[in-house]
Amino acid sequence: MPSSPFLPQPASQRLNIVLVSRDLSKLRQEAEDIVNNVGMLTQHVLQKVLNVENAGKTFSDLMNCNMLSMVQMTRIILPQMAARGRGVIINISSEAGKQPVPFFALYSATKAFMNSFSQAIAVEYQSSGVIVQTVTPLIVSSNMSQMPPIKFLVKSSDDFVREALDTVGVSNFTTGCFLHCVQSLLLSPLLSKIKCTSQIMAFFSPFEQFRRS
Repeated sequence: MPSSPFLPQPASQRLNIVLVSRDLSKLRQEAEDIVNNVGMLTQHVLQKVLNVENAGKTFSDLMNCNMLSMVQMTRIILPQMAARGRGVIINISSEAGKQPVPFFALYSATKAFMNSFSQAIAVEYQSSGVIVQTVTPLIVSSNMSQMPPIKFLVKSSDDFVREALDTVGVSNFTTGCFLHCVQSLLLSPLLSKIKCTSQIMAFFSPFEQFRRS
């Protein structure tokens, strides 16, 4: 995502932060701002999987960013945390990873992978003192979503971060904030019926009318 910006507060609290980006110049800029900025969304409108522009490259980029980079970074930093007996890994997933999402098929699939992987290693390493948390937000105002904050619907990135950080050590699988928890509970019965998903995504997707508002 130029994902929901995450972790400025831990940096201010003198915690070590690992930044990941697809682009070196962006990484340097984010290092100056102390904001995590890794993640991708291949589309901002509902599309069948083969209608995505430049599908071959887009698919590879999305899977590398949302899955492979997470696994490889975990491989790099987890041994150090386990050796120290403490550490926190926060993986930003999505509500879309909790069920198949037609017209966002690959994105939701990569987030489902993230959910499964993160929850599994959370159990594997809980006795080592390492926290592995999965955060599954709905829409956060960010460069990726291209949506402004909307009261009772879209959280600003700063507000989301403040609430999400309060859940570290409390829950290893969370929506990250109260508003998204309520939204998830309301949407879950509908999202479980896959035929309803496209209509719901059409409402929540950042279409032009949202970006112009």
